[in-house]
Amino acid sequence: MGVISLIARESAAFSGKALLACEFVSSEDLEAMKQLQAK
Repeated sequence: MGVISLIARESAAFSGKALLACEFVSSEDLEAMKQLQAK
């Protein structure tokens, strides 16, 4: 499994609108990132 993140961002390029993004990070990738950051 992993983590799903929903992100809302505002941008000057799209005045008055929000950009929505969905991001998935697998458990394996998340663990690898944690190990790299610990170094």
